[in-house]
Amino acid sequence: MTSNLFNSVGLEIRLNREEASMPCRETAIIEEASIRNIQQSKEVAKYLGNGRDNSAHQLNNQQIFEMCNEWFKFILRGKIKEVEEFLPIIENNKDKIQAIGFSRMIDVHMLSYYVQKKMTDKAKIQYETLQHLFSSLKGTEIYYWFKFSGDYYYFLVAYSDAQNAYVQAEKMIEHDIGIDIEEEMDLYYLRALTASRLKKTHICFSYAEKALTYYDKELHLVRIAECHILLGIAYVRIGEPINAKEHYFTALEIGERLNSRYILDLCNQNLGRLADKTLDYKNAVYYYTKCYQSHKNSDNEEELIPISSLMKAHYEQGDLKTAEKWLQKGINLSEKLKFSNSIYLYEFRVYYHLIKGFDDSFESLMLNEVIPFLQRRKLLYEEHIYLKILADYYFFEAKKYKLSANCYNDALHSLAKLKRKKVIS
Repeated sequence: MTSNLFNSVGLEIRLNREEASMPCRETAIIEEASIRNIQQSKEVAKYLGNGRDNSAHQLNNQQIFEMCNEWFKFILRGKIKEVEEFLPIIENNKDKIQAIGFSRMIDVHMLSYYVQKKMTDKAKIQYETLQHLFSSLKGTEIYYWFKFSGDYYYFLVAYSDAQNAYVQAEKMIEHDIGIDIEEEMDLYYLRALTASRLKKTHICFSYAEKALTYYDKELHLVRIAECHILLGIAYVRIGEPINAKEHYFTALEIGERLNSRYILDLCNQNLGRLADKTLDYKNAVYYYTKCYQSHKNSDNEEELIPISSLMKAHYEQGDLKTAEKWLQKGINLSEKLKFSNSIYLYEFRVYYHLIKGFDDSFESLMLNEVIPFLQRRKLLYEEHIYLKILADYYFFEAKKYKLSANCYNDALHSLAKLKRKKVIS
């Protein structure tokens, strides 16, 4: 997640080097990245030995120190393959790792590993274990505990808790504990991303612009694109679609030149949302469909996003037949993935009733599952949306006007609470 949160295992920069318009400095970035990857492979091999002699896994203290620092870097950069190659060495050298004082740092970074691997149960156990060990942590261990706790909460869709953890991590940097500028800017990016999820647009602007300034200087092309996308989303929310498009198309150009499906999908999805917001459903469907075609049959949560968007776009147009087609795709994929903490799981169940008609189970679904889920995650904007859906149901379908009025009031209260939080934060 620390490599990026749109794709938990990170993204390799790939570029067609034969493209004539590519600046020399950008070519150099790709060459440097390739060299670094080769060096990383050599680092792993150095500690693994020939793979047949277990004694090669018994290292001296200096080797342990170097190996641990390499492993920490792999975690932070989302290099999961290399992280996993090191795990047997770490297991075989626990005593020496403890002797040089790295045991707690290993434990803290394991939380990030479990989150990046989406190992929900192990991440939960590791998080709770580290909570109990918090008083024994110090310096950079505390910083990474807060940062990876933020990643854990983000993974659980608990964005408010993620934000609080990232704020605590940022406060640790002020204590001059040796966090370098690359790591600080990674945290700034996470602050911007989480603020965007929480609709805290002014915070998103502030941190995304700071991060973009740094990544522009470093020519970190993927992060440059990610920052432009966040700024585009922020401009949409303050009603400036022209500025939003400018940022989206800048990111799109980077995605095309890198041949990065990840960046292109983010751009197409957000261009679709921009068209959706302006009621330009034809273009919304066009961009959502491009995003879906990219993810088709990938059987992951990323495929659910354009499916959900296409379902809602057709529903808003009154094309219930096509909306139902996308609804069924979403339900089938959700059941296959067996999600327990995804908002899409509830979204498809709610839209099942909106598209196919209500029955007695709808009220229970909303009151006992959907609304409590959103409240636990402190997703105020989404709570506002679904309370309005419930209020409309009470008014137009159930004819329970008092309950409808109460739900409308609750929806307004959630929205007002969100606006207060924007001012206070």
